Amino acid sequence: MANAFMPFYTGDYLRKTRRLKAPEHGAYILLLIALWDEGGALPYDESELREIARCSTRTWPKIWAKLKPFFIISEGQISHQKVTDTLADVSEKRRSYVARGKKGGTNSAKKRKENKDAAEAQLQQSSSNQPKGLDNPKGLYPTLPPDGALALEELRAAAGTGHELSDIEKLVTCITGWRDGAFLVNGQYALEKLGQSLRPVLLKAGVRLELDRPSTPAQQPELKAIRGGKDNG
Repeated sequence: MANAFMPFYTGDYLRKTRRLKAPEHGAYILLLIALWDEGGALPYDESELREIARCSTRTWPKIWAKLKPFFIISEGQISHQKVTDTLADVSEKRRSYVARGKKGGTNSAKKRKENKDAAEAQLQQSSSNQPKGLDNPKGLYPTLPPDGALALEELRAAAGTGHELSDIEKLVTCITGWRDGAFLVNGQYALEKLGQSLRPVLLKAGVRLELDRPSTPAQQPELKAIRGGKDNG
């Protein structure tokens, strides 16, 4: 695998190259980069090395005489100890990252499955506690008209997490009806708490929650009932 990024330890480099002149620095760095790109070794061919270092035939002998001690020449190849060590270190770190990534992926998949199983178990338990008909997969909800029942099924389908599914099942127990694209609910808990936790799902399904209130004055409780039975009229 190609090593696009080459670490460059400036402190180490400068300590060991204080006596080099600018052209020698340039040639040295170009050779180090070439070794890095080639995996740590190049053929020991001074003509090829000169071209890599961008040196002329006139200046190369003097520059190479200063640079040669920095390199290892063995069995027809040239290498550099720092480049070799750094390549090994980078390779080891890459293997470690890959291993941790695979382990993390396995753990994440396992965790997702556990969450899904827990959500399904919770959903099944919640559904079993609902009044008869509320969990009917065909949408036969006693308190809802057909469009309301369909909206409830769409709300369930829009849920993305086990927590959302659990809150939807809590909401089902509070639904008393359907009116103008809104589920009517019978308490502030459903309207505020569940409405807040399920807001993204409600928006996705295109529905809303409303508190179930009497819709006509005739359905309002008499004033004397609110005032403890005393008729002030």
